Amino acid sequence: MLAAGPRKSTQSRQQLRSAHGEEPAIAGWIETEITAKVSPRSVTDTVSRLTGILSARGLKVFAVIDQSAEASQVGLQLRETTAAAEVGLPAVAEASFGIGIGCWLLLGSTVWTRLLFRPALPPALVPTLAIELAPPAVAGAAYFALTGGAMNFTARALGGFCVLMALMQLRFIPLYASLRFSPGFWAFAFAYAAAATDALLWITLARPPGATGYAITVVTLITVFIAALGARTLIAAVRGQLLPEERR
Repeated sequence: MLAAGPRKSTQSRQQLRSAHGEEPAIAGWIETEITAKVSPRSVTDTVSRLTGILSARGLKVFAVIDQSAEASQVGLQLRETTAAAEVGLPAVAEASFGIGIGCWLLLGSTVWTRLLFRPALPPALVPTLAIELAPPAVAGAAYFALTGGAMNFTARALGGFCVLMALMQLRFIPLYASLRFSPGFWAFAFAYAAAATDALLWITLARPPGATGYAITVVTLITVFIAALGARTLIAAVRGQLLPEERR
């Protein structure tokens, strides 16, 4: 739990102890679980900056509670205080990450064996090659969420493999362009959106020169791409060309 309020939090703890005689269990919990920091800004500004920092690090803020407003609803007065609570299951997250990596390695090797040593994919399935970009992008975003944005060897390794898969997608552009549009092209949506999300995380954490411009470019490109995909789908549906013709 993260709390923002006036500077008298220490006094409140002392009052709690004196009211109960010896230090109660809740006082011990306060000492170990709540970190008090003095902010030179107002409560509103402090909470805004704090939630912004948490979001930039990939942390989920589940609730921001205006305690003074809640108190006023029941006829009580409480000095301006706001609490932001974050709830997580790190052990479950780490286990899920391990399962995901294992499935990626298992299924990825199967897919690459199919692509390299078996006959070519039918045209309708060729766009699904875009999905190969998704696993490293999703793994990278998940790793940042697990580690609070740690930029270490694992993060760079996942990022490097994601860049490699993105370059391979560029190599497939002439092949994609030669195909008739089909529902299989929606495989691009998830994979490219995942890559854009991972790219935005890298931009936010690395803060390179021109970071804002890079972020705007990424958001604009993925938005235009998804919109174009939706428009192309609508056009194909109106023309009766979206689904393959039924074989007789």
